Amino acid sequence: MDFLRAAAPEITEVTRRHIIDALLLVGFDFYGRFDVVTFLGRIWALKKMHSTDGRYNSLDGDMRQHVGWHDEGYDEGGLLYGKLDIVNVPDHVFGTFLTETIHPVVQADPARVAELISLYNRYLQADGFVIVQADQLSGSPVYAMTKIGSPLALAAEHYDVSLSYAGEQQYYVEPIATILRDAGVRVFFAPFKEAVLWGEDLVEAFEAVFLHGSRFVVMFSSADYERKMWPTVERRAAVEHAIAQKSAYILPVRFDSTPIPGSCPAEWCTSDSRRGLGFSP
Repeated sequence: MDFLRAAAPEITEVTRRHIIDALLLVGFDFYGRFDVVTFLGRIWALKKMHSTDGRYNSLDGDMRQHVGWHDEGYDEGGLLYGKLDIVNVPDHVFGTFLTETIHPVVQADPARVAELISLYNRYLQADGFVIVQADQLSGSPVYAMTKIGSPLALAAEHYDVSLSYAGEQQYYVEPIATILRDAGVRVFFAPFKEAVLWGEDLVEAFEAVFLHGSRFVVMFSSADYERKMWPTVERRAAVEHAIAQKSAYILPVRFDSTPIPGSCPAEWCTSDSRRGLGFSP
């Protein structure tokens, strides 16, 4: 029945074949430090997977024997397309395959990692996905595949400045955002991101940007700002970052004299910055 069928992958067969074919044509081992079977075992439980060759108890044994003999159908393309059917695996498995090829345990060359990320994102973006840094391991970046516009993707953009304001002041803030963007500043201004934010959990998305994704936050405070929900979400995330980093992070601009709770920890703000720049609409 239709309702029992698994959801169709969002990453299409077209995209998957573009990426895998390009990987196979690049001319280097995508499995990095490992042999190909050991690498694939990081993603698939090969020792628990059934082999179509009755002489072997598992796909792992089957692969190791035939890869060693260089048998037909056991080259890298044959393993991925034939044995593992990579064009039909769930999206998260396909994403894990991609990110394992650029994991610091697998691939040690930063230039090669950058080349692969560029290749993957060139095709993934057509289906609404992107590879971004999600963590670090011993100082080396660890990557994940995520939806474009997800909190992880937004945080990974590393904005120079994010603008926090109440909707009532958008008319005044938008020209500032436009000037910054046109000057080449990486600016987060929510209306610029409407397309990618559509359908996302906005609380998670804004927390990601204002907690992890910006170098500075410009806080346009006002009576409206103090009472509205979204500015409160953004402000709390920004204050948490400032407290954790113990460095200048929040740059206040005031539309009026309304006090904003916790807008700038006194230990890391000068008296002038606590007052904020005055702005008269």
